[in-house]
Amino acid sequence: MDALVLVKEINDTNVWIEIDPVRLQPDPKDLVFEANPSDLAALGVAVNLIRSQGNGSVTALLLGPRRSGKTLRRCLDYGADRAVHLLCEQIEDVESHQVASILFQSVKRLELPHDLIFAGHQGSDCGWANGCIGIQVAAMMGLPHLSKVTGVKWGTKSNALIVSCMEDFGTRSAWRCRPPLALIMHPEICSQEYPSLEVSLEALNTHVEEVDLMFLGLEPSRIKRRIRHLGTSCPKPRPRKVFTPDSSLSAAERIRSIMSGGLKQKRSEFLEGSPEELAAKILDFLIEKKLLSLEDAEAEMKQKD
Repeated sequence: MDALVLVKEINDTNVWIEIDPVRLQPDPKDLVFEANPSDLAALGVAVNLIRSQGNGSVTALLLGPRRSGKTLRRCLDYGADRAVHLLCEQIEDVESHQVASILFQSVKRLELPHDLIFAGHQGSDCGWANGCIGIQVAAMMGLPHLSKVTGVKWGTKSNALIVSCMEDFGTRSAWRCRPPLALIMHPEICSQEYPSLEVSLEALNTHVEEVDLMFLGLEPSRIKRRIRHLGTSCPKPRPRKVFTPDSSLSAAERIRSIMSGGLKQKRSEFLEGSPEELAAKILDFLIEKKLLSLEDAEAEMKQKD
């Protein structure tokens, strides 16, 4: 049983960076890159799952510039048996479906073993297609997938997996499935374990394989982008409306208006008189407010007579 883990490199959000007030973009020199924590959690689950079976290998696959070799070196520290680096210096100009297509073609042409494919559910950065790469690769390979996976273990039957997933509103569901399969791990549930010293020392002697996309016949620059980032703008402030009293009022009236919040008190009128007089005043009020027509009032008066 072999596992393939798709790894992504992101900006370290714990490092303070300065934002250019004009371009609203950070200085590239201040950026510090690291492996996506969700992908490292997926790598840890894959290593534990394959090691518990006793045989098999775990391969970490990453598409990125040459600096991303440090990220793959860290994947080896966490127990990966093999690390494959697809060199792509213009990774920022490649769309999500292009990344998925390159990964799919690379797995096919390099013949990477993949009974199980692991990927993080989403990245810690704010990407336009955050968390879609693993699902897109699974769709291109024709593999079923489970998203928001919180746990994986071997079942009682041979080659059967028991996968637990997080549904909406915090509900959990359990699935029994068989490889080949793609598992998209949930970032908050899968705990990231520290690598052991023995595994880290062994990883020092493991070579990170660098593969040029031109050698595979893949060149992202030939693919035309359909989505382009035009710019970023900050939200406009919306100040709350403050009540200001009328300047033509006297000082005492302005104070009373401020204390009341600008609300006008409702005027009330008491009616006094005999029942006949009160009935006539009520009819006049209803006719004035157009709640009762004059013809209806005269008809009612005739009925009473």
